[in-house]
Amino acid sequence: MESNTYKLKLQKVKGTWTTYLFVVGIGAFFLDWRLGIAIVLVGVAFTIKFKNDPDNNSALFYNYALTLYSKGDAKKAKDALNNAVYYRKDNKEAYFFLGCLYFDEKDYTNALAYLKRGGVDKVKDPSLTYVLGRCYYHTENYKEAIKYLTMITYEGNEYLENERLTALGYAACEAEEYELAYDSLSKVKIDLDEIKGDALEYCYYYGEACYYTDRDEEAKEYLGKVYEKDPYYKYIDVFSKEIEFN
Repeated sequence: MESNTYKLKLQKVKGTWTTYLFVVGIGAFFLDWRLGIAIVLVGVAFTIKFKNDPDNNSALFYNYALTLYSKGDAKKAKDALNNAVYYRKDNKEAYFFLGCLYFDEKDYTNALAYLKRGGVDKVKDPSLTYVLGRCYYHTENYKEAIKYLTMITYEGNEYLENERLTALGYAACEAEEYELAYDSLSKVKIDLDEIKGDALEYCYYYGEACYYTDRDEEAKEYLGKVYEKDPYYKYIDVFSKEIEFN
């Protein structure tokens, strides 16, 4: 799951009621033109006030970003969010939204920075816990990745649980917590009919976990698949000096 699933909400915009003043003013004009003009002028005054309000402009750009994102235009959504934080430096939701967009783009360094600035740790949502775990894994902070990826489970959703266990297993290998790695990766369901891409990566990490937990036959089997496919993959050459691959 290399995309966020958290649902973002619109921010409150001040002054939307000023439109009604213009409508009322036009209606009043036919009864008393002086009253109608007065109401319209009041509407103009408030419109100018809210238009020059930084917080209001920030909310407007944020809401515009949500609209753009819903239409599939993430690039323009990011531009709108940058305007949102320009007008209001403490717009946490905008930083948070930017972090989600960077995560979707697999820019994990920026994703983590913006999510933290947006106060992601205070949001109790399983999808965000997973997102943080993935960000920490991809920025090589494996202990933190393990911390977040062990805080959640996706019972009833095989796909998401599979993704969580895979990420957790890889992070555990990198952190040299091999029993945790083996326990996680042994539960992963993956198609190994063709050893390439995700399957190649899985075989490497699972084989590594088996090797360091003295599961010799499994280590030989899975690391052997990697060596046969690509003898230069990661550190497979190190294992090839210790294991006699067929």
